[in-house]
Amino acid sequence: MSLIRYNMNNIILRGGSGISRAAEEQVSFFNNIEICFFLTITLSESVVPINGHNLNFIKFKLSHAVGNLEEYDCCVEPISEKFNEIYFRFKRLDVHEVIESAKKALTQAGAGFLKVKEIVQEPLIERLVTFINSKNQEPINVYGSEFILETGMFLDRRIDRHSVFQTFIRNEKIKVLNHIDELNIIQNTIEIMPDQSENHQPESFYMEFKDSIGRVVGGDTSRKYKVHLSIKPEYTNQAIIEIMKYSQECLRTQWPFSVFRMMKIQNPAPVHLYESPMWNGWEQVVKDHPGGAGYIVMYPCNNLDYDTGERFKTYMTHFKNFWKTNFEDRYPYAKRDANYLPFNERVSDTIYVAHGSDTAHRMTALKKEDGMTYQQRAELRAYRSLFKASPKIYSYIDEFCKEGRSIASKQNISECLSNKFNINNIDCEGLRKAPLDHVDVWLLNNSNDLYDLSECVIPPHIDMSPTHT
Repeated sequence: MSLIRYNMNNIILRGGSGISRAAEEQVSFFNNIEICFFLTITLSESVVPINGHNLNFIKFKLSHAVGNLEEYDCCVEPISEKFNEIYFRFKRLDVHEVIESAKKALTQAGAGFLKVKEIVQEPLIERLVTFINSKNQEPINVYGSEFILETGMFLDRRIDRHSVFQTFIRNEKIKVLNHIDELNIIQNTIEIMPDQSENHQPESFYMEFKDSIGRVVGGDTSRKYKVHLSIKPEYTNQAIIEIMKYSQECLRTQWPFSVFRMMKIQNPAPVHLYESPMWNGWEQVVKDHPGGAGYIVMYPCNNLDYDTGERFKTYMTHFKNFWKTNFEDRYPYAKRDANYLPFNERVSDTIYVAHGSDTAHRMTALKKEDGMTYQQRAELRAYRSLFKASPKIYSYIDEFCKEGRSIASKQNISECLSNKFNINNIDCEGLRKAPLDHVDVWLLNNSNDLYDLSECVIPPHIDMSPTHT
């Protein structure tokens, strides 16, 4: 098999833009460098029913070691045309060799600080190898739905030769930006930020917005609000163009500053790709890995933090109106089939708003104290002190749980809570004994519920209990 070398000279560079400067820095680094890997299997992470069978969901890993080009299992392919694509070309694999390497990896891990509780799941490895071999050495998008659904695996970010691979991904995305920027909108709107791997965000591509005279927008990002765009990743190119057009419109019209300070786009993972009708058996995987569910994250400027939220709502309404006309109405199939974002309020088909802190901090605050040391409990309570409950959402839940409310009325409230707040399966009896965890960490202590931005219309309560019928 012929494994293609990656050469940055294939990229079209434009002089004087934030895009080209970032690309030009990498040209000499990547000339004549092969980015090739051996296929290995990491430890299993959770049990997932796939096609009616409980099999371990595991990630596959690519490792780099010194070897001749023909010895590697795969090499990256610089052919991405969309922001959500990273291609590998695999040689034909021997399933028995891959299984043996997985067993060896688990044995080595068990001898160290990791505890190995599961045996190597050979059926999943066979599925992975079968899928790869079925492509007859054609390039495979490892971040695509087809690959993840067919194999039951996705790429582990803890990849050997990590910096080289991340630089490759970064340059593939720069190439895509150059490709779609026909009107020079992107290079006039954003500056690509340095790699954020050291800040524990290796899967994200960061961009800063420019002001009306081409400078990066100054100041900090908002501490109260974050905006997520939850779309199907195959529409990322279109989303980028419309975001840039919106930023340019803000600078041309009445707004005194750019609404957004910066943004990031994550590499697709199951939490971004999952849709319930087709991803049979993956629901628990998405629940177990809820972080970063927003896919595209927009960070507002901190100028919007200095009131009770009225200014932010005004600006969000402006953005929502633009986005609905220019993206959601134009690309209706970009919308996902449901709300999969925890701790977010759905503002439109694809726009969600979160109050400040990320999902990881909230999930930490929800941990139970059982078995913790005094120091661990103190740290946990410090996390909890950052948050407070949402009176708005609790008021909807109280309405849902009212004695005698009709089935149709309860269904109406339940659908709204699921669609707008990702709150499902409400147990009214359980709520009388303990609060609903997610709602209790919904707001930051210095933020307030944003009424009129995302609300439920509560039907009038007509008591349908036996004494009133």
